[in-house]
Amino acid sequence: MIQFSKRVISVESLRVLMTSSSNTCDTHGPADQRNCLGFAVNEVISAI
Repeated sequence: MIQFSKRVISVESLRVLMTSSSNTCDTHGPADQRNCLGFAVNEVISAI
């Protein structure tokens, strides 16, 4: 868990900026370029 603030902050949207790719292919191989970009998000939970 990542805590961004000690107080509650009201927001309308949340942006996740991923800047470092692993440049590795997934198990489906390099046939589809999107499989080799190296970015993945498993789960994002935001409480309202």
